[in-house]
Amino acid sequence: MQAASTPLRRHDLDWLRVGALGLLILTHVTYVYRTTGWRIHSEHAGLWGDLVVETMAPWRMTLVFFIGGVATRFMLQSHDLSRFVANRFLRLGVPFVLAVLLFVPVMWWVTDPESHAYSYLQYVWHTPLHAHTVYKFHLPDFGHVWFLSYLLVYALAAGLAWRFAPKIWRGAEASIERLPIWAILTALAALFVLSDAVMRPVFGRTDMFIDDPAGHMRCLPPFLLGVMVARSNTFWGKLHAARGWLLPVALGLAIAALVMAARDTLSGHTLPPAQSGTADGIYGAGALLAILAWGQSLLNRPSPQLAYFSDAIMPVYLMHQVVIVVVGVQLLRMGLPGWVEFPVLLIATALIPLAIYHVAIRRFDPLRLAFGLKTTPRAASPSTRKITTP
Repeated sequence: MQAASTPLRRHDLDWLRVGALGLLILTHVTYVYRTTGWRIHSEHAGLWGDLVVETMAPWRMTLVFFIGGVATRFMLQSHDLSRFVANRFLRLGVPFVLAVLLFVPVMWWVTDPESHAYSYLQYVWHTPLHAHTVYKFHLPDFGHVWFLSYLLVYALAAGLAWRFAPKIWRGAEASIERLPIWAILTALAALFVLSDAVMRPVFGRTDMFIDDPAGHMRCLPPFLLGVMVARSNTFWGKLHAARGWLLPVALGLAIAALVMAARDTLSGHTLPPAQSGTADGIYGAGALLAILAWGQSLLNRPSPQLAYFSDAIMPVYLMHQVVIVVVGVQLLRMGLPGWVEFPVLLIATALIPLAIYHVAIRRFDPLRLAFGLKTTPRAASPSTRKITTP
């Protein structure tokens, strides 16, 4: 099946993939400084931590799922169904299993005050590996890699639709391509508000896939949009033309969301979900399209650093929360001032996994496979590399 095509090289989306996962790392470090607390909690937590998280929370995962949809569409164009399925299991399924079995249990072990009453293996088997019971099934804690399971299943479903329902696929692509940007923005905002303001107060967010309707309403629409518009010159042209008004809209929505979050924290009262969810949903949609529009304008050019960081970002992401917990526990005991503690934790969280990648993972094929990478390093020039999904 053919579609109106764009070049296979999209440097802007590669950079946005690296940036989106990098912002997830920044967000998780800042969790230590939120007033509501996290696995570990700094005495320097405060309003600033809440606002940093709130600035990125409504759109950071949305961007990841959109880029995952774009990557899915590019791979469907160049892979048969069997190769596509194998690729998705290797790139998404294998690192998901690695993190769930290895990295997430370590974080539980370090932060649970009751953990050392048992041997490590006993604790892991009875706690993080049996953390959730869903429909009478015992499931492990998916931790910070929960989205990989969503991307995997979404991609497999898209592959089946591509193979067995090509007419429906082409019709959906054509319909979305005809929509103006404001209509796409409105539709995304409505779906996100439905998730955040209506479904989440009822169902919560479990991040466990099979019992997470609010999560799917937040994650599936940007993924499908990415799949449908990935190779549409018409969509990207309209998005480029709309960048002038998308930026002020996104900034205005961001200010409104931050004001509401600040009032929430300072007053000590939680805003009704209808208000906070509506603000986050609309802001998330506006920010997503603005980031894509300006990324296309500013980032769609080659860089000698792009291939390296595109390869490194998944291993760094998989390992970073373990570093936050292990290093953070030690830092919090030292009584450092906040202006020292936060940057030290952030730098350690970025550089320690990056050093492990550079020394141990980058050129060792078994570890590359375990972390969801190709068995041979990418070429030095990013212009020879195709888009990959997170």
